[in-house]
Amino acid sequence: HIIVTWNSMNRGSRCFWLALLVTSLASHSSTLLIVGCAATVLAAVSPIKRLHLSYRSLLVIGAAVLAAIILEAAFSLGVKAATGAAPVRPPFATARLVDDGPGYRYLRSRCPQSGFVLCKYVDRLPQPSDHILWERRPGIGLFSALPPWEARALALEQNRFVFAVFLDQPLAVSKSALLAAVRQSKKLGLGEFNYDSGTKGHFAAKLPPSVLEDVEGSAAFEGDMPVRLVSAATLPITWLSILLIAWTAVIDRNRQTKTSTVAVIVFVMLLFNVAICGMLSTPHERYLMRVVWLLPLIAYCVLPPIGGVGMSQRNRARNPTASI
Repeated sequence: HIIVTWNSMNRGSRCFWLALLVTSLASHSSTLLIVGCAATVLAAVSPIKRLHLSYRSLLVIGAAVLAAIILEAAFSLGVKAATGAAPVRPPFATARLVDDGPGYRYLRSRCPQSGFVLCKYVDRLPQPSDHILWERRPGIGLFSALPPWEARALALEQNRFVFAVFLDQPLAVSKSALLAAVRQSKKLGLGEFNYDSGTKGHFAAKLPPSVLEDVEGSAAFEGDMPVRLVSAATLPITWLSILLIAWTAVIDRNRQTKTSTVAVIVFVMLLFNVAICGMLSTPHERYLMRVVWLLPLIAYCVLPPIGGVGMSQRNRARNPTASI
């Protein structure tokens, strides 16, 4: 909305969308990366593809990214002032690199001389990424099972560890990242709506008894959440949507509209969502399922006229002020 319709928005609409964007960017680091990367690419290709982009709106998005970074810094300062220590980010990239192999091979060959915290616990590896991050059993788990000062040191050394592994095995790390993105692109389902044994164990260790009792009586705990139909239908609907969008682009390639520009923006955002979430974390269904519904929505919006009346014409008949 900000990129395509900023110039036609009234002040109230601009304030609403800008506030929503800043809140989203400040809420999760992956959102900040996705929006920042996508906006940069869109600004670069806009002159080539003749997209309906407002450069003023791209500057607004840049300002929103800057505001989110400032809010993140303020949050860290607030936590440090209240607790005496800055918040800790789980080492997602470290865990994935170790799980995929390059990180584990590096530790086996370069420890203890490399001095990383993980060198002390190579005997516990390899493990799945989620176990490295969240397993709490002493002697088995790592990040969540370590003393707080060691867990913090493990998190803080992530950038240095990833860089060292990349310098040591550039092709293996690049291949690992690409394969992680591919795996993420295939993660279409709602399995996480029904709790697995690891999640149940985490609840048992973390939740107060009264809350745990309520959770144990839920459909998700019993594995009865009705997700099979949606999970089964998502893949064919997603591919059908992609084919419809591609077909529409081919038959209407000489006509550039705001709706087609929105379709391009959504595709770019989805690609960065897959790449960033897959490469920097471990692929999970929720990373893709939270946004993949945009594809059938866009497919409906770009469908060619049916019976001589296109979607935009039908919308104008119902709402003459509709711009898209």
